[in-house]
Amino acid sequence: MRKLFLFSFILCLSFSNLAKAEQNLGSRFFSQNINTGTVQVVFTQAANVNGATIRTAALYSTNNAEVALQANYPDGTNRVIFRILAGPGAQNTFGNIPDSIHIPTGVGLSVIGNFGGGTVAGAASITYDLFSN
Repeated sequence: MRKLFLFSFILCLSFSNLAKAEQNLGSRFFSQNINTGTVQVVFTQAANVNGATIRTAALYSTNNAEVALQANYPDGTNRVIFRILAGPGAQNTFGNIPDSIHIPTGVGLSVIGNFGGGTVAGAASITYDLFSN
């Protein structure tokens, strides 16, 4: 009887953690047009206290522009982790990340727009999770 109780307790505990994980999966969303020469913050370094995961990211660029995801590290460096570039004469270029990307604790995330022949470099739609514990 005691073994059955222990097994039931462990089973319930694992299902409760599984349900919690499902609630967090891709629970935050960012979607904006990205103007040429701008940086749009998805989440700050201060907001990322226990790590983050980008679940999906779809980038679009136009007018010979570049749209990129960049990780913003506490040492002041910014590292491009995914980018899309519409070459000369290309009206629309799309790109999706092939898998989730983990962002370490204390690192922020932003989307940048570079170059381009117009005001709007493109757009970004991102789902992500900021972990609380």
